[in-house]
Amino acid sequence: MNRATFTCDSCQAEVDLHDTRCPSCGKVFDAVRCPRCGHQGSPSAFSNGCPKCRYLATGPQAAPSRPGRPRKSLFTPVMGVLLALLVVAGILAWVLRQG
Repeated sequence: MNRATFTCDSCQAEVDLHDTRCPSCGKVFDAVRCPRCGHQGSPSAFSNGCPKCRYLATGPQAAPSRPGRPRKSLFTPVMGVLLALLVVAGILAWVLRQG
């Protein structure tokens, strides 16, 4: 699911929902403003989009509310370890049957 994006009114840089200051230009934030309806409020009120018009940015321009490296799934490494253990157990069973 895409999340709402937040930008600095001063320099248009993307900012995190919980930032109190723009990391690009240093402007101090005291409220969040909806780009569609102009409603202003606390950052926590906008965590699921605009509380007034329900605007939630979507599409290719939308990004996670916390910029940075994407979160990696643990599923792939865990499955790799389990597969390796299964192969080792199969080889061990084959060796014990042979000997």
